[in-house]
Amino acid sequence: MASHRRRLQVEDVISLYLRIGRTQALVGAAVMIVIIAVIDWGLDSNYSLGFLYFFPILIAARYMTAWEMLPLALLCAVLREDLGSYPWQPYYNIRILVVMFVYLGAGLTIAELARHRQLVINQLKEIADKDRLRQEAEEQLSVLIESSPAAILTIDSDGRILKSNEAAHRMLGMNGNTLNGKSVYPFLPILADVVRTRGAQFFRTSLHCSGRRENGELFRASVWFSTYTTRAGPRLAAIVVDTTDDFRDSEEVAVSRLLVNSRILVGAVSHEIRNMCGAIAVVHANLSRHPGLEPNEDFKALGTLVDALKKLASAELGPNLDTALAPVSLHGVLSELRIVVEPTFEDLNMRIEWNIPEELPLTIADHHGLLQVFLNLVSNSRQAMEDADERVLVIHAVQNNDLVTVRFADSGPGIALPESLFRPFQPGVQTGLGLYVSRAIVRSFGGDLRHEAAERGACFIVSLRLSPEGVSTSERKPVAENSHSLN
Repeated sequence: MASHRRRLQVEDVISLYLRIGRTQALVGAAVMIVIIAVIDWGLDSNYSLGFLYFFPILIAARYMTAWEMLPLALLCAVLREDLGSYPWQPYYNIRILVVMFVYLGAGLTIAELARHRQLVINQLKEIADKDRLRQEAEEQLSVLIESSPAAILTIDSDGRILKSNEAAHRMLGMNGNTLNGKSVYPFLPILADVVRTRGAQFFRTSLHCSGRRENGELFRASVWFSTYTTRAGPRLAAIVVDTTDDFRDSEEVAVSRLLVNSRILVGAVSHEIRNMCGAIAVVHANLSRHPGLEPNEDFKALGTLVDALKKLASAELGPNLDTALAPVSLHGVLSELRIVVEPTFEDLNMRIEWNIPEELPLTIADHHGLLQVFLNLVSNSRQAMEDADERVLVIHAVQNNDLVTVRFADSGPGIALPESLFRPFQPGVQTGLGLYVSRAIVRSFGGDLRHEAAERGACFIVSLRLSPEGVSTSERKPVAENSHSLN
């Protein structure tokens, strides 16, 4: 206890010594030298206070170099000899030099010790600051992980879960049990395979897979993970999200869209068949005027077949009443179109000019169906411009009275036979069926898709009905003409 108290006292003295400023140290040392010299001069010649000069030298040494301490040590040595009780000797000068070097050595020693002590204090302070910052970062990271709605797991090279957050326990249905220390294989087998086969390599990707909860229930999972290496071996960190509901909804929507588009296509084909049936009926009526044909049983059967075929094809193309069309934001559809098509145009050294106003009225349509129509038109323009000298596609949207029109104008060779457009299954025509289906989809919204003659290239216009629910606003300023180039 006493040794500990003495150690604390020494530490206090050293700390006080290190806290003395430069001006205070130098002035204090000078004052001490003067006081010691005056007292030594006034004492009896049998006594000497020369040893006290060590203290001002030790105080001043912390802020002085060796060359600066040399004159100070010489001054203290001379004062010690002249004012002390030492008689004059032939080796007087030698004694002064010896004392000077003793003072100088003591000062240099103390200066070096103080410097090292200050370095240690600074390093300890830096370590403490870093440790505090590390603890704060760990606390923030821990809060972030525990509060994350996504499941977060870290897995070792044996496929065992090292750490997991609360969301992981809920997703895997642990019901009060802990995941830490358990194998990840029963829950997410693919992660166990990855950490075993690729754990030693840096690997970062995402995937969709099936998982299994503690009670055996299967679920659909989206996983983002990366591998890393530690001294203990390879590790894997994964973020897992339960996407069962999204997957189920996506599949149901996909089936619904397939049925809707199939109905539109069948309706469009039925419309064409009905037109042909009408033409056949006219020919049949004309032939019935010829004597001898009307009583013919085969001729009567032909008329019956035409009527039956006309009834079979009676599903006229019109607005899809089975599907509730909602107001659609053109800005949203065009933004998704831009995300999908721009990388392809950039790779082919083509460019797209987007002339889209900041505000457009909402339209009546199906979001997915309208996006498919736009993609088909852009794809046709891209194919048409592959061999063109100038490869530019201009997409322009504008409101015209009670309609919104979106114009797709390219710099390709144009349409050689415009009358052949929108006719499916034509020999040598690649865009016939796509345009035919696209127009059928747009007409199911109550709109229209048409071709417009242009001086160069091809131009297609999509017309859509307005929604009474207001306007859609872009998240950015209007894209001016020639403001966006991809080449």
